[in-house]
Amino acid sequence: MFTWDITKAAGPVKGIWYHAYVIIDIFSRYIVGHTVEAAESAARAEELIREAITRNGIVPETAHADRGTSMTSKKVSQLLIDLGVARLHSRPKVSNENPYSEAQFKTTKYMSDYPERFDSLAHAREWFDAFIAYYNHEHRHSGIGWHTPASVHFGTAEEVCDQRAVTLAEAYARHPERFGRRPRPPEIPQKAWINDPAKCREPAPQTSQRHDRLTGLEIFRLRGRATSLSSPGHCRPGISPPRMPADSPPRSGAPCGTNTEVITL
Repeated sequence: MFTWDITKAAGPVKGIWYHAYVIIDIFSRYIVGHTVEAAESAARAEELIREAITRNGIVPETAHADRGTSMTSKKVSQLLIDLGVARLHSRPKVSNENPYSEAQFKTTKYMSDYPERFDSLAHAREWFDAFIAYYNHEHRHSGIGWHTPASVHFGTAEEVCDQRAVTLAEAYARHPERFGRRPRPPEIPQKAWINDPAKCREPAPQTSQRHDRLTGLEIFRLRGRATSLSSPGHCRPGISPPRMPADSPPRSGAPCGTNTEVITL
């Protein structure tokens, strides 16, 4: 599955923005395609997707994006239909359903050398080219077991994991007192999701609003055995009996001398 998005980068003066397009393989986090343009364009987005698929030799089963104008454009939609790629879009008014792209943009803009403003379009393209090369081949990603996206994407991560296991075993053999338990290298995730089913919860059923107006009042349940309403021995532990004037009539239809349970909402 590919996910893609467009983010803005500040130009040399206020009001000028450049647009960085980035396409990511969500399993490996490898950036399979990117470009920086002076304006957002559905035609350029369509070209970039086609170029990324041709360059990498991979036709994804699904392409995920938010509901931006370029993402939902006819040009992009028709390309994906022609390639047999399923289109998936974030739900309306749901802000967290493009997490891979959003996380990658945050990593980009939190880099120490990320410019406050780019001097020109050429400057922006040069910076993004260098950063994405670093991100793919040098950046150790916490979401994929501290491997580089390229290592996972091109299938060398298992070999690296074996090398890490050997190194950790040697360190443990030399100084076991430094470890609370035998160390193991972090595992490589075997699945990737936009919405992990294991973490998705069904919405809680809505409770009846029938008794909303009784909030703060005492509700009396008839228990059937005759006793004094004011007797604390027949109330739920920890709940004091209601204070009622001596001349007050029974409430909620509870007859005098009936055992009741007091519940405070």
